[in-house]
Amino acid sequence: MNSKSQTAKNLLWQFVGQGGGKVSMFFFYILLPAFIGASEYGKFAYALAVSSIVAQPIVEMGLDMVTVKWVSRGRIDVTKKVFIIRIIATLIAFLILFTISLFLKVDKKLLFVLFSYFVLMSFQNVIFSFFRGIEKMKFEGMIVPIQKLFILMLLFVFAFWGFKNAFWGSIALLFSTFLGILLLLFISRKQLREITVNRVEVNAPNYNDLIKEGVILGGVTFLWLIYFRIDTVMLGIMKDDIEVGIYNVAYKLMEGVFFIPGIMMLVFFPSLTKREKFNKIFGKLLLVLGGIGLGMSVMVYLFSSSLIRLIYGSEFFGSIAVLQILALAVFPVFLGHLATQSLVALDLNRIYLLVAFIGMLLNISLNYFLIPRFGANGAAWATVATEMAVVLLCGYFVWREKPNALNF
Repeated sequence: MNSKSQTAKNLLWQFVGQGGGKVSMFFFYILLPAFIGASEYGKFAYALAVSSIVAQPIVEMGLDMVTVKWVSRGRIDVTKKVFIIRIIATLIAFLILFTISLFLKVDKKLLFVLFSYFVLMSFQNVIFSFFRGIEKMKFEGMIVPIQKLFILMLLFVFAFWGFKNAFWGSIALLFSTFLGILLLLFISRKQLREITVNRVEVNAPNYNDLIKEGVILGGVTFLWLIYFRIDTVMLGIMKDDIEVGIYNVAYKLMEGVFFIPGIMMLVFFPSLTKREKFNKIFGKLLLVLGGIGLGMSVMVYLFSSSLIRLIYGSEFFGSIAVLQILALAVFPVFLGHLATQSLVALDLNRIYLLVAFIGMLLNISLNYFLIPRFGANGAAWATVATEMAVVLLCGYFVWREKPNALNF
């Protein structure tokens, strides 16, 4: 199969798989607050934010993209090493989260169920990263929609039984992820044997190399999570659960369109890492993602009021203004997917870390001044401003490294 045919096939699998999965999760996150109410959803969102800030940067350490990059260059043994690193990182993350939980007013049972969910997802992502690296995304396209659909089904089952609280929402996430991993291991068992084969690979990274690269990207992940989640945490500390719920309802609706750039970058990232193809791929993606992102931004803004009123009713009317503000962030987010991953593809990991650090500081500062006065609306404006600043900064560094990438 030629490269164009394989890319088209992978793109189809990712749109079917990730698209189906994102649709299911989109409905999960918009129906959960409708079932459990603003206050209970605020508890869920707060615990989700705290657990992700600890679990994702420490357990994942940015090694998913590292795995894809090295496997795409023929260094398959990296996958096994990443598994081992991730097991050790999980134990460290658990101890850190336990310590943090002693100082925060957060539902601890909910916190650790969601932490377990993120850990399972991180191990599943190692397997997906291996298949992305060899550009065979069929299994991911099959597992993800089944897994996510089961989460949505469990939500309805729990609601039917009267289990309408944040804890059972988190159980739906954890249990469905566990079943998805079992199914993935079963259907891809023949292909996964390739990972366990002992081989001698020339110029393959060792554990120290992977940890060094992973720590940098893990730092980036931590900074991005602070950036993406700090608004929720700061709202929880400076306001209340209801304000957190109002903000996160709007945020999750906005996130519903982000599967498009996410899928496209999953498919094209392996090609983007090959420098001889970078300029051509980058230019096409810039036009496509820019055009779609602008259209989506307009649509989210125009339909904000109708969506909130139709799905949630009067309890979440405060989310309308928040969603209208967040709609302005959709366009830079689409471009940001391309710009940030281009830095990784060009091995500019330290630059990526610097950009993430600047983005985090800007977002925290804006939230600190805007949330006390404007609440959820202030958090939304902080998100818009930071997204715009970050994509411009990333774009500058990509242009500096590859000035011809913008020659269409």
